[in-house]
Amino acid sequence: MDIATLIGIVLGLGAIAGSIFLAAAEAGASTAGFVSGPSFAIVFGGMIASVSIAFPLSDVLKLGAAMGAVLKGGEVKLGEVVDEAVEAADVGRKGAADLEKHVDSIKNFFFRDGVQMVVDGYSLEELTEILETRIE
Repeated sequence: MDIATLIGIVLGLGAIAGSIFLAAAEAGASTAGFVSGPSFAIVFGGMIASVSIAFPLSDVLKLGAAMGAVLKGGEVKLGEVVDEAVEAADVGRKGAADLEKHVDSIKNFFFRDGVQMVVDGYSLEELTEILETRIE
C-alpha cells in the first residue's frame, strides 16, 4: 500500500472522529447521537445507487477489485517492462501496422499508452510532455 493512501485514510477518519467528539463535547452530549443506522443506509445506499446509474454494471462490479488495487498498490516489475519494450521494438521494426496490432498485448498501461501515441503519430515533444505530465 502506498503510504500516501494510508495517511489519507487515517487523516480522513481522524477528522471525522475528531469532529464528532468536538461537537459532542460542545453540546455536552454523547457521541452516540452521531451514529444512526437509517442515516448510514441512506448515505451508502444512495452512493451505490448513484454509481449504478452513472456507470455500466460491469464497471460497478469491478469496484471491489479496484479498491483492493488502490489499497494494495501496484508494483512495477521493470524486467517485464524491459521485455515488453524489446518486443515492441522488434515488432516496430517490421512496420507501423504490425506495431499497431501489437499495442493491445502490452500489459503495462503507461508503456502501452506511449506506444499507442507513437503509432498515432505524436511528435517526440508531444509524447514527452504528455507522459511527463502523467508521471507528475
